[in-house]
Amino acid sequence: MIIKNNQPAGKKSKRILIPSPQDDPAPTCPVCSGQGTAYLTINTEKTSLDLLLRRVLKQELGLNEPILDTGENMIECLSAFEDEEEERQLAKLLSEKLSHPAVGLGNDVIVDITDESQGDVKLKLHVTHR
Repeated sequence: MIIKNNQPAGKKSKRILIPSPQDDPAPTCPVCSGQGTAYLTINTEKTSLDLLLRRVLKQELGLNEPILDTGENMIECLSAFEDEEEERQLAKLLSEKLSHPAVGLGNDVIVDITDESQGDVKLKLHVTHR
């Protein structure tokens, strides 16, 4: 983190940019702690992938472009694709329920999630159906 000093005054504060040490990752945060696990209890038969992406992964966990790996399925939730077919496939998947075989987030599934847009953030999401 760097603080910008708009009007340096005096001999001690002649610097315009003042570096500040970065805070340590919060050990209880599943995202910034490096390799944490988040637990999610949700109705996997009624909840869409779109809702999971917007409300949980982006809003609650602060991810930008998560990549979900269930072991059987790899879902890249990127904001822009080079291939239009991949973009269409994601748009179709977003409307599917989490328990749909193409999504693969049923009961007691652990999903590896990475977000390379944020410096290779990694976490595990343990999904439980309720």
